[in-house]
Amino acid sequence: MTRERSTPRESGKQGRGANRAACMASPVPLEHFPGIPYEYTEVLKSKGIASSACFLQMTRSDKQCTALAGSTGIPENRIREILALCDLARIRGMGPKVARGFYQAGIRSVRQLAGADIRSMCTRLHNVSGAGSGANPAPGLREMEEFIRCAGIIAAIDRKEQS
Repeated sequence: MTRERSTPRESGKQGRGANRAACMASPVPLEHFPGIPYEYTEVLKSKGIASSACFLQMTRSDKQCTALAGSTGIPENRIREILALCDLARIRGMGPKVARGFYQAGIRSVRQLAGADIRSMCTRLHNVSGAGSGANPAPGLREMEEFIRCAGIIAAIDRKEQS
């Protein structure tokens, strides 16, 4: 006998949790992000920060970003770049290479992506994933729509947790 799974809309209170689970990716090892120097990932590991989830926990405020830069010797602008990549990689299906493409297209956070126009984002990603860029091919409309939908769910949950 097979048990049917309910959709988030059908499951009432479980909807928010189900939406979050369906939209959240697993943590990513920092060394998997393209463009982050090996030396940076090693010094972060020495501080107990080896994954995107750990990095996000250690950089929740501007003060923490500044402190981490000071304690690791990594320039603060690079700390903020890693923060943006880790934040974007929370979206299921995004992955570290796609997160880099979004970063190159000017997207720095889940919240920023949540408010983006689908077609505009497809164009921006297509422009940065052109020949010779080393970036992954730009996502199609459906995939972009899903990224933006999930970004909206994650951003709403973040706002609730911060209040």
